[in-house]
Amino acid sequence: MIIGMRSPFAVPRVRQKRRACPVRVFLFGVERQTYQGERMSGSELEKFLRSCGWEGAGFHCETDAVVAGLERVGFTCHEEARKFLGEYLGLRIDHLPALVIAGERISSWTNFDPSVVCTTRDAGVARRCTEVTDTPLFPIGADSFHLTVYSGSDGMFYAGFDSSVYQYGEDCNAMFSMMKAGIRPIALGEWTIQ
Repeated sequence: MIIGMRSPFAVPRVRQKRRACPVRVFLFGVERQTYQGERMSGSELEKFLRSCGWEGAGFHCETDAVVAGLERVGFTCHEEARKFLGEYLGLRIDHLPALVIAGERISSWTNFDPSVVCTTRDAGVARRCTEVTDTPLFPIGADSFHLTVYSGSDGMFYAGFDSSVYQYGEDCNAMFSMMKAGIRPIALGEWTIQ
């Protein structure tokens, strides 16, 4: 074979679109990363959410029973979480990444129903996650990667799994844009297991 020629057995390179990279910022004196990828416009966001079964802006879900149940086990609801659940409670989003198994596409999903984490253990984990986020957290759902998705009282969205804590967007649009693009939450750190 002549140097510089490609082998006939070489796998062709496919140019892939670059994914959005997290950008480093400092929050409370600690280096954090935030999602700086493409955000959906208002109409794109509405179209995406409606394709997932969202009723639309102005529709309000009754949240009192869910919030009361979570507060009974030790969570403390804040206004940001109540506002989010009022609009998105019960919404399930099938999103990337996805696998094709035996010819069937299996998507990841996020289900905005916090009742799946309505235990005193989960409330304790949320309090420990607060050590990393520096803001009170209230669960708003769970995803297929076993992450609990949280609303922070600072208006940002977070996720937690065991002792690992992640940021899932600085607002709803960033979180939903990350889901649509198949971008997983950005690692923030871990709380210390005692």
